[in-house]
Amino acid sequence: MIMGDPREPIKEVKLSSWEKFSIKLQDALAQALIPLTFLLILLWLRLVRGYRIPRLAQFRKALRQTLSPLTGPLLICPNHLTMIDSLILIWAMHAPWKAFLNSRAFPWNTPERRNFYKNFLSKLLCYVGKCIPVVRQGSQEETKKFLHKVSYIFRRGQSLMIFPEGTRSRTGKVDTENFTYGVGRLVDETQRTSQGPHVLCVYMRGMSQVAHSFFPQKKEKFFLDFQLVDPGTNLSGLRAARDISTRIIKTLSELEAKYFSRQNACWE
Repeated sequence: MIMGDPREPIKEVKLSSWEKFSIKLQDALAQALIPLTFLLILLWLRLVRGYRIPRLAQFRKALRQTLSPLTGPLLICPNHLTMIDSLILIWAMHAPWKAFLNSRAFPWNTPERRNFYKNFLSKLLCYVGKCIPVVRQGSQEETKKFLHKVSYIFRRGQSLMIFPEGTRSRTGKVDTENFTYGVGRLVDETQRTSQGPHVLCVYMRGMSQVAHSFFPQKKEKFFLDFQLVDPGTNLSGLRAARDISTRIIKTLSELEAKYFSRQNACWE
């Protein structure tokens, strides 16, 4: 998750022409390779791991009806339990053909550099997966550069997926006490320099998931729910970051409570 002191505003540092071109090039190459990359991902998720999403068509339809009237960038904020949550969510949210035709339906991701950029293959996969690496507990300069790249992506009207808890939940449930304010800072800072993103909270959980894990277990079935969050705030600095982050985490916690209430109803 993005770090740095939320009380210190990000100075206006423009991206270089080369940095902007690099983002555009990565976007174009990732989009062009969707027929190959999405096919390989789906084969691995469906055939090798045996994952299923009940009522997938209904979920996509409800999501499409919610997002279609919205214009501008989108920030997707899911809960976090496994290392491949983003892959499953990308599969769940849109059909591959839609992601190929509309880059907004293929969100950028923000993996932690030390976890995912260990060798050439992982770097390549992250590149074609539209990833911008982030360094947890990084320097102010690294945070500034990251935020300016995100702001540029938002100015282009695209979407970004980021996990607001900052790490996988160690309890197996949304942590409403020890979350970071990074996502709130991101929203607050980008609203100052570009059109602020719409914020979509998505709750996803494997039916057998108890605590965090590297992968969901094989043949897992996934529950999905979502809700839009109003990211507006009249506060500034640390208070703004805390306010926005708290509302996002609270929404995820409410979606989680709905999941467990449905599970309990099924068990009774």
